[in-house]
Amino acid sequence: MSEFLLQAGIHAPGPRGVPFLGCLLQFRRNPIQFLMDAHSLYGDIIRIKIRGLIVHLVTRPDYIEHVLVDRRENYFKGYGYDDQKLLLGDGLITSEGSLWERQHRLMQPFFTPKGVGQFVEIMTECINEMLTRWGPLADTKNIIRVDDEMARLTGNIIVRILFDRNLDDETSSIDKAFQYCVKFIDQRSADLIASPMFLPTPSNRRFRRCLSIIHQFIDDRIDDQMKNPGKKNILSVLMKARDEDTGEGMNRWQLRDELVTLFVAGYQTTMHSLSWVWCMLDQHRWVADKLFREQDAVLEGKPPALVDIEKLPYAVRVIHEVLRLYPPVKVVAREVVEDDKIDGFLIPAKSIVLISPYITQRHPAFWKNPEKFEPDRFVSDHSVDRSRYAFLPFSTGPRKCLGDNFAILEAVMVLTMVTQLYRLELVPGHPIEHSMEVKTPPLHGMPMTLHRQATTHQTRF
Repeated sequence: MSEFLLQAGIHAPGPRGVPFLGCLLQFRRNPIQFLMDAHSLYGDIIRIKIRGLIVHLVTRPDYIEHVLVDRRENYFKGYGYDDQKLLLGDGLITSEGSLWERQHRLMQPFFTPKGVGQFVEIMTECINEMLTRWGPLADTKNIIRVDDEMARLTGNIIVRILFDRNLDDETSSIDKAFQYCVKFIDQRSADLIASPMFLPTPSNRRFRRCLSIIHQFIDDRIDDQMKNPGKKNILSVLMKARDEDTGEGMNRWQLRDELVTLFVAGYQTTMHSLSWVWCMLDQHRWVADKLFREQDAVLEGKPPALVDIEKLPYAVRVIHEVLRLYPPVKVVAREVVEDDKIDGFLIPAKSIVLISPYITQRHPAFWKNPEKFEPDRFVSDHSVDRSRYAFLPFSTGPRKCLGDNFAILEAVMVLTMVTQLYRLELVPGHPIEHSMEVKTPPLHGMPMTLHRQATTHQTRF
């Protein structure tokens, strides 16, 4: 029967579009909204034609499992990731095959639940520096841009972990270069007909300038580490790492690609999730109260240690619920190697399959009241019947994001340390919307007023 369906070429339903262009114009106007509307109209597997390209959106967990786990060898990171490679090179996110397997073996030990514990001290120092700086602002009920503050914090943490440096004037200029490059790549990935990189357009030229700044910064850090091998940071560990199978380490370009990848993954994605945490807590005070009671009882005024994280289950559920509603990346793509079928529908070779954590994680068939902020939906008794592939903020399968343990640890530490000292309140009347681009930053920023928290324990950090 399956061979017959493949030969028959049964197509999934979807919008027809217009001759030659297909659905190009609607997709370019607002890619995520277009996919959401198509999902509402046509269901869980949708065929979309965009110029000569066949694209399928799949939203059911079993479809996602088929693509990312069961038949993963037939779906590779092709389309869209060529653009990512302009910035990330052959880092873990973009590499394939034996190179990815080798790099994954080298880096995985640092990002296990135990491995990320080595970063707790640095995270605590950086968070405490921010809280100290906030003190005078809270005393005068000053308004802060929480999205900017979370960007500064996560940037400081990742720079200190990677290079044992502070986020100073030099690294701030690097940050601006990174921000432009990430935005440039995201726009190219969603554009479908972006101008070729060899054309000297203003945006292409600016990207190359920013990329040159980033590469020079990374090369300088590698040179500095070689001259000062006693400095302890992730760079020093990666330089010494050796593959157990081959005994080989990373060459200079591999080091640079992985450092750029770690910076982007550890900074550009985490900061948006942390911004939404404070918005959700202010809009759902009962959640904030329950969170405060938990951390007050467990931590008693101390910053969390690694062993405390498992004692803070509600804090973890709050982070998971924010990641459900506002995943770091709204859509990922895979390119099809050979003809396949999903639920009886033809998925032709050289076509594209899109998976949207944003859509699947708000799917009413798998999430009760999906638009509601409800951390307790992640209590094990409530989620026992839900597929593990319905929640994939860090993707899933063998190519699941290596930094998921790092991201959760960092978020829980920020959440619990801040709420021991401060309460943040949204500025009344300020519009709260998230971008409908690939990532989920607050569209209009996140201005909030700082208030001192009434505590039962004296803080000790």
